[in-house]
Amino acid sequence: MKRFALLLLAFAGLMSACSKDDPVPQDGPLTPDSPEGREAVTIPDEFFRTYLLKNFDLDRNGELSRYEASLVVRISCPGNIILGGDAYISDATGIEACTNLHYLNLTGNDLTKLDLSNNKLLDTLDCSMNYKLKSLDISQNKNLQQVHCYSCSLEIDKWDLSANPELRDLRIGGDGYYSFSTISVLDCSSNHKLENLRAGISQMSELYLDCPELTSVDLELNNLSSLDFSNCPKLVTLNISQNKLTHLDLQCPDLDLLRCESNNLTAIDVSNSPKLNVFYCNNNQLQGLDLTNNKDIEYLRISDNEIQNLDLDDLLILKEFDCSNTEITSLQLSSPELTQLVCTNCNLQKLNLSNVPNLRTLECQNNNLQSLDLSNLPNLYALTCYENQLETIDISNNPELRGFFCNPMETLKTIYMSEGQEQLLRAFEKPETTEVVYK
Repeated sequence: MKRFALLLLAFAGLMSACSKDDPVPQDGPLTPDSPEGREAVTIPDEFFRTYLLKNFDLDRNGELSRYEASLVVRISCPGNIILGGDAYISDATGIEACTNLHYLNLTGNDLTKLDLSNNKLLDTLDCSMNYKLKSLDISQNKNLQQVHCYSCSLEIDKWDLSANPELRDLRIGGDGYYSFSTISVLDCSSNHKLENLRAGISQMSELYLDCPELTSVDLELNNLSSLDFSNCPKLVTLNISQNKLTHLDLQCPDLDLLRCESNNLTAIDVSNSPKLNVFYCNNNQLQGLDLTNNKDIEYLRISDNEIQNLDLDDLLILKEFDCSNTEITSLQLSSPELTQLVCTNCNLQKLNLSNVPNLRTLECQNNNLQSLDLSNLPNLYALTCYENQLETIDISNNPELRGFFCNPMETLKTIYMSEGQEQLLRAFEKPETTEVVYK
């Protein structure tokens, strides 16, 4: 009897030590027959519920149990593509029960908030084009490798992504020319595995990077006044056009594409990027440009700058070149691969085209040219050369020419043509003082 009393006292002490509010411990994963496993998940959104039941209601009882939800690893329900009609999900409540979810695609829906704090195994997220999406919680998703949430209305002033150390692919900002997010500061300094960053068309004014694996960056149309890529040695493509940059320091030996047009740059050093193939630096305040270490450039735009001289002798595979609206007075081109040359509205007095036999398009209007030798351009297709000081133009050696615009030009006295080129005169009104001579 005494022993029984002692057992009762011990049991009472154990019960008093456990509050009625303490959580009931769960032994292992949910099972289909356990009370917790059979509990129905609350899914208030009609369209989200329809999708989940259609794909994951294993016993077809018209409810999604917590056990069934725990088996879901992939959800792909973009806009009305899956459900048809005008079916747009506006509430993702219920997704928290999908604790083993790895992949989530809810693009093009009507969400205003998305809380993924309970989906700790998630590695891929695409919630782009939810134009009303203001709140996104991925602070507990340390396994995330891809996050696409462009064309949303995220109300995040400073976004620190240190909680997502596995991130490799990040795409935020706007779509087309529209941005809805208010992200002004983006901190990726802890995302050392990041490879692709696309954050164009937003209001970003500060960006912090320490991403040695980064290969592709698009920051077009932001408010960035400075950038540091010193810890991004593997960059291959970089688009930072239409920002407020005044200087640019690049130590990127593998850089292939650089777009930095429409900034406030006064100088650019690309000498450490010998593999550069596409280089657009137009619409800046550049006074000079050294390309002696960039022999692989094929596409070059330097228009709308203050450049007076440019050495292109080493650019032997150059295909397209635009230097319009600069102060350049002479051009010596050496690339037999050149097909397009735009040099309008410069101070050109000389233009040597003897080494560019494959040129197809030439726009050299609004210059001070007194002579123009086209004899070595058998493939020339379009020529625009009005507003120069030319007295003669000879197009008789250009059998492929289909577009010819040389008016107005008060100094022009003679146009030399071949038989069959008469149709070229129909594109403009020939001055009465200009004679046509057939050769």
